Amino acid sequence: MITNFDKDLQAVDHLYSEIETLLEKPEVVLRHRHPSISKWSTDEQIQHVLLANRWALSTMVSMLRDGEEFSESGRLKPLGVLFLGFGAIPRGRGKAPAAAKPSAEATLSDLKVNHRQQRGYLKKIRENQDLARSLRTRFQHPILGDFTPSHGLRFVRVHTRHHLKIVNEILATVETA
Repeated sequence: MITNFDKDLQAVDHLYSEIETLLEKPEVVLRHRHPSISKWSTDEQIQHVLLANRWALSTMVSMLRDGEEFSESGRLKPLGVLFLGFGAIPRGRGKAPAAAKPSAEATLSDLKVNHRQQRGYLKKIRENQDLARSLRTRFQHPILGDFTPSHGLRFVRVHTRHHLKIVNEILATVETA
């Protein structure tokens, strides 16, 4: 599978800037939901993205630090090849793993802290991108198979873009209401 680490890293940086802008919106806007678009509200979409991405990004940072502790065996499952190869997720097809499901107790402050932490992970990845790009060790995604850091970064890009499209659709209904 062809991935472009540098392009994916740049795109993820841009997507995280979009999230930062969204997190500055009033809480009442972020709590808005539109059931015909998604069962999750805008802030739940963002929370889900941050939960799933935190796992991927923190694991990638661990790989940079402790690469030899990870296995080089394993491969992407066919669904992972499709998902990462096409760079898109079909709407309404997947179920979030329990660890990435939004919590009603999460606050806007929690989301901002999680976002800042992940910006730190991205900084570490950027500072070590030659190593990250070259690592062949893998970590396991519960549905898509075993990721190299390049696959992990592509996942973060595709997954974030997918949910930000949904967020923007929901927000468009707020602005017209």
